[in-house]
Amino acid sequence: RRLPLAFLIVPVSCGLFLTWALLSAFRPPAAASAPEEKKIDLDIAFPVKPAVVCRGRLVKGVTSSGLLRPARMVELVPRVSGEIVAARAYEGKEVTKGEIVAIIDKAEYRLAYERASSALLAAQIEYRTLSTSPFLQTMDTTQARRDLEAARENFQRVRTAYAAGRIDGPAFFRAQREYEATRAYLSVKREDVIANKSGLALAREAYERAKLELEATELRAPFAGRIAAWEAAVGMQAHAGHALCSLVDLSKVLIDADIIEGEAGKIHPGNGAVISCMAFPGERFSGTVRTVSPLIDVKTRMMKATVELAMQQIVRNAPPHLLRPGMFASVLIETDRLERRLLVPREALLMRDLRQLVFTMEKGVAKWHYVETGDENREFVEIRSGVAEGDTVIVEGHQALAHDARVFVKE
Repeated sequence: RRLPLAFLIVPVSCGLFLTWALLSAFRPPAAASAPEEKKIDLDIAFPVKPAVVCRGRLVKGVTSSGLLRPARMVELVPRVSGEIVAARAYEGKEVTKGEIVAIIDKAEYRLAYERASSALLAAQIEYRTLSTSPFLQTMDTTQARRDLEAARENFQRVRTAYAAGRIDGPAFFRAQREYEATRAYLSVKREDVIANKSGLALAREAYERAKLELEATELRAPFAGRIAAWEAAVGMQAHAGHALCSLVDLSKVLIDADIIEGEAGKIHPGNGAVISCMAFPGERFSGTVRTVSPLIDVKTRMMKATVELAMQQIVRNAPPHLLRPGMFASVLIETDRLERRLLVPREALLMRDLRQLVFTMEKGVAKWHYVETGDENREFVEIRSGVAEGDTVIVEGHQALAHDARVFVKE
């Protein structure tokens, strides 16, 4: 009974051995079962942005901010009322000086002009007739002067009596009218008397008024500019004194900058200025201080300076008219110009161990340099020691650099 059991164990053991052998033949070697640990490269290059240390002008100034506003902006207000029969403008349209933007119905005003013209002609004829009248042809100036002297003496007596209470008010005013009428008759020219008596003076005044009202039916631009707040439409009723639109002169824009009291003495008309707008990042526009207020606001302790920006400057990739009134802008008003200073961009400076430093780039390696700084503005800092003219400093990507780190210029 034991012999058959041995014969059974041997074949099973052989089978297991062969199975293990076959599996071992197809299994990768132990060295290949686990990849080699990657070696850390301690010479990694960091992308940076460089700038060259150079000598130049350092402009110092006072910073402020404000809103752009046009140098001129007026409301176009009709002087007469009536139905609008033509609307020749629209929001944002450029117009020239004297260009018609709207027309009010002329019919009523043309009739009034024609009536005034006829009345003027009749008054002119009457004037011609009276000018040949014997009564008005000559004037005895000697007798008129006697009458004036008599009226003056009488008025003096009456005024004295009136002041003393001997006569009443009506008697005093009669004497006054007589004296003033006599004096006026002698002082005016004969032609003026005739013009007044014939009604020519009043007729000419009515004619001129009717002419002005007829011309006022055409609403014109008083200067070249752009239309804003347009409200007119054909068929709409225009009312005298109610604005139909605004006209904006964008040839120049202004910025009212608030200057702190401590800097007020540095700002004068004619100072240069540099303006930047949030709408155009990276763009800089030149301007000039136009006016300086003589007053300091007692509440804010600020002085107002008005900076003028010429709109003829070209904005890259954008027409000048995109600088619109109401935009927020920052302004640097120049107070000092320091020539031939060794300059680096402000971004190049770092602070380590309470000392200022820069990284220079030398053959693809970043070098750490402590520096001594001088004057500065919003963009540049003067370097007094630590780097030399022509050195290349790193202005971007250097915040976490170490000395002798490998770097390359990023695109």
